[in-house]
Amino acid sequence: KLTGTMTMVFEPEDLAAASPATVSRCGMIFMEPEALGVGVLCQSWVERLPETFKPFGEQFQQLFDTYMQPALTFLRRNLIETALTVDNNLVNSFLKIIDCQMANYAARGTDEEEEAGVKKKAPKDTVTPMFMFALVWSVGASCDMASRGKFDTWLREKALEAG
Repeated sequence: KLTGTMTMVFEPEDLAAASPATVSRCGMIFMEPEALGVGVLCQSWVERLPETFKPFGEQFQQLFDTYMQPALTFLRRNLIETALTVDNNLVNSFLKIIDCQMANYAARGTDEEEEAGVKKKAPKDTVTPMFMFALVWSVGASCDMASRGKFDTWLREKALEAG
């Protein structure tokens, strides 16, 4: 029996066996991940960029438009994943990696770095490298070893094509 301070949370994989009454009583809204798409995740993320990187929101959006959907399409059609993923989760992982890089960028340098005269790059010089790093370690890292080489080749060709 549950006490007054206990709660129970159900996370169904899908609602295939749920009746409409069950869904309405629980206040659930279910959307297939494919119906949402990945573009809205990036748009939402760009809107909440840290102040240091807000001026580069358009650049992030352009990189996202150029690389993300083609990378996901290439992954689904040509590569073998070690564990099955969905596009929205890969994009979410991608955005979290960039968030971590931005947090590192915003963090104060160590005393050793300051004494050695280590200077941080300007934010504008970090946008594309951050993006590519996150793309490789989210979408590219979900594959087996043989597929990682294919992803590397594809990404290099795509980067040359994009300029």
